Formats: sequence, C-alpha cells, structure tokens
Amino acid sequence: MCPTSGPSCGTAEVIYQKMDEALQKNAIPWRNCVSLSVDNAPVNTGARNSIASRILKEHGSIYIHGCPCHIIHNTAKEAGLGFLEVCGFDPEDLTVDVGYWFKGSTNRKGYLTEFCELHGSEYLEILMHISIRWLSLERCLTRILQQYEPLASYFKSSNEKQPRFRRLLEAFSNPMTEVYLLFYQATLPVFSTFNLLLQREKTSIFLLHDEIRSFIRKLLSKEKVLSGVRCRVVCPGLSVSRTLWDGAATMSPFLCREAHLWKVKSILLWMLLEL
Repeated sequence: MCPTSGPSCGTAEVIYQKMDEALQKNAIPWRNCVSLSVDNAPVNTGARNSIASRILKEHGSIYIHGCPCHIIHNTAKEAGLGFLEVCGFDPEDLTVDVGYWFKGSTNRKGYLTEFCELHGSEYLEILMHISIRWLSLERCLTRILQQYEPLASYFKSSNEKQPRFRRLLEAFSNPMTEVYLLFYQATLPVFSTFNLLLQREKTSIFLLHDEIRSFIRKLLSKEKVLSGVRCRVVCPGLSVSRTLWDGAATMSPFLCREAHLWKVKSILLWMLLEL
C-alpha cells in the first residue's frame, strides 16, 4: 500500500493517499472501517497533519488504537521505574554495563571463562541488551543469571578504575542483585509472551481484544494479591508487623535490610508460584 521511494514516501499525506486508493480500489468505504492500529509515531497518530487526523475527517467514529506492542513495552517500563524508585535497581543499566564491559575484549572473556571453569559452569557469550528491542532484556537477564557466580567472582577479583567497572563491582557485591534479577526473570515473561503473540507472522487481529483483556486482568490480579500480603520480620532489637502495601497503593518504607530481603523474596516466591 505504501510507496517505497521518493522524497515524500514517509509523509502522512502520501501514506494516507495510498490507503485511500487501496480502499477505493476494493470498493470499501471508510465508514466500514471501525479501527486503525498503527505505530505511535507522530506521523501516524499525531493530533494534526497525521494519518489518524486525516482518517478521522473521513470517518469521525473510527477508533485510533496505538501499537499494542508499544503499549505493553511502556507498561513494563513504567512498572520498572516504580521498582527503581523503591529499590534503586535498574535491570537495563546492569545488562548494558555487563554487555559493553565484555564486548570486543578477548582478554576479559578469557578471564571470565576461567571463572566459569572454576565454578563448574559452561561459559556462555554475554548478550547485548538494546533498549529498542523489547524482547532482549529477558534474554540478557537470564544469561547473566546463568553465569551469576562466575561473573560475581570475576568482578570481585579484578581491580579496575573505570566507572563502569566500579558500578558492576558494586552491583555484584550486593547480595540483593541476584534477588532482583530473579524477580525480573519471573515477571518479564508476562509481558514478553504477550508481545511475542502480537509479533507473530500469522494474523492476530481477531485475538487482540480478548488477549488484551486477559493481559490486563492478569496484571490487576497480581496487584490485588500483593495488596493483601503481610510481612512479619524479626530483626535484632526490632519486631514489626506491617503490610507490604498501604491503602494508597504505595510501598511502605523498608525498616531494615533483613525486612527488605524478606519482602522481595516473598514477592519473588509468589510470582514463581503464579507463573
């Protein structure tokens, strides 16, 4: 439908004209179109001078739906920002740092291979996470977990001054890092599995409505269960009984490191049982 060459091939006007020509050629009036699902770029869905604005002039009742894959990705990203605010951990930062630290360095890879042999595990190539590739984060996190002990030993035994190395040393020296990674490994399939369904080559438009409703129900059910989780932690000199989530759906302050660890492990265990 869309032109493949010319200086104006990517403008809203030209793309809309091609869509209109295709509908007219097949004797399909715009009033028979109920929805338009396109990528969220301004040329497609912008309020002015976009494909959507032109279609709405033809048929004001048509429903403009953004890209479902983008919506899922943005949902996961917003949830990750909330996790970062509470726990101070960003899985994308860690995977990017690990990927670039070993990228193109035969010496570093060889050194890591020695630690893999020491821990009795197989060396696996470190994967690069690319933020615009929605499905890469889960694979990269899983690869890090597959070699977590060798990686931790590698960074703890080295002495480099680069800022990236210092960040990685701090991360792999923190016992909570592995817990955070396991949590994300258990959580991300909820998003990536749905995204894979929408990106398959077979037609999936007839599945979209029911699958999105199912996806939303799945997310809401987890929030409902978590809102009732209670955490009783006994630390040296401290006894507390607190709900993990308060009535305003914001996380209660962590009282100590042991409480922090217990709560995250509780969430992780629940997620593993649910999936």
